[in-house]
Amino acid sequence: MGAPEKLDGRSLQATGRTHQFATRIKPETHQKMLQIVKREREAGQPRFTLAELIELAVDAYERETDTKG
Repeated sequence: MGAPEKLDGRSLQATGRTHQFATRIKPETHQKMLQIVKREREAGQPRFTLAELIELAVDAYERETDTKG
């Protein structure tokens, strides 16, 4: 037996997210997004991320426009 595998934050947070998404947005939009993430974390979701916010926004857009896929 070798040394036990070292754990880091990445190995403890498997999310199923495998695609990178890089884009440019307005500074005010970025600030709003960060404020939303902060608010969600303070409301009891300590691991809420920008990725989750984007996923929720896409879901809301589909609901509002009644378009799926």
